[in-house]
Amino acid sequence: RIVKKGDTLELESPIELDTYQWLNCDSNDRAIFGANNFWFKPLSSGNYALSGTLESCSDTSRCILISVLKSKSLDGINTAVFPNPSNGNFTITSKSAIISHVDVFNILGAKMDSEDYQVVKYSNTQFSISISSPSGTYILRVVYTNGNEENIPVIKRNDLK
Repeated sequence: RIVKKGDTLELESPIELDTYQWLNCDSNDRAIFGANNFWFKPLSSGNYALSGTLESCSDTSRCILISVLKSKSLDGINTAVFPNPSNGNFTITSKSAIISHVDVFNILGAKMDSEDYQVVKYSNTQFSISISSPSGTYILRVVYTNGNEENIPVIKRNDLK
């Protein structure tokens, strides 16, 4: 049985399975890349299910609706991403918090493979990111050293120079 704990979905009683795979029910049960644990923290609201296998048996949970608002309070954090939209090259700056790292997710909330983007750290408060995937909307998850997170939508357009 899948339960909601805040903005996270997880097995009520975690059991050891051979594989775990979270699915996006709103996208024809498409597997979410990198979401292969007994818990899942989606970046966007939607319906999600967990498929698991043990030896030769597999089963899929029912779809669970979860609404994602904001991860944590960002009072006093002033973060900018520019240019947006862009040709895939974005600069992320923070004037009041130290950035720990940046992750990139597609619009369905699946974490992108590291070969689809490159992050360069210039300083504790500035990162540059280059997304090589096709044009579209992506989510940058900026994680700060104080534990706060911020999800920032960006638009990549190949027609821009």
